[in-house]
Amino acid sequence: MAKQIHGLAELVADVQSRIRQGDTSIMNSLRGKDGLSYSATREKELQDAANALKDFLTQRIANYYSSYSPVMYGRTGGLLNSVLVEMTSLDSAKVYFNPGQSYGESVFGQGAGYKPALINEGWAVSSGNHKDTYRFGYYGGFNFVELAIGDAKNNDKFKHIDIEFNG
Repeated sequence: MAKQIHGLAELVADVQSRIRQGDTSIMNSLRGKDGLSYSATREKELQDAANALKDFLTQRIANYYSSYSPVMYGRTGGLLNSVLVEMTSLDSAKVYFNPGQSYGESVFGQGAGYKPALINEGWAVSSGNHKDTYRFGYYGGFNFVELAIGDAKNNDKFKHIDIEFNG
């Protein structure tokens, strides 16, 4: 049996109650001026924000790359192209680095390093005649992820969006 609602105040209270209870059907039935459902509008806003965060990350990586030119190796540029966006649910998106493009082989042939973490947080080797060579034996980090998140938080697209960094 359908529920009868008398008046606007009762309608608003019913909708709020259903939303609090997790009734997703109500989200699909509510429409904005553009004709899109609330859930479709929210998903588009989240997709736009995730793509904007991706752009902020790639710009900060480009800033790091332009801060110096390596002498001992050539850059592949893979990290710039490794940032991906994935919608994980109606109200959640993931911005991450493609593992196939974000690992770099050591110039000493001793395995691969995760470039996002190395560039963001820095590194220090404990031995070798290069251990005291800046950007080769040690580096303090560029913090490009935190900078990109700061860029996002200052952007209107992120007004109602929480960013979680799982670094």
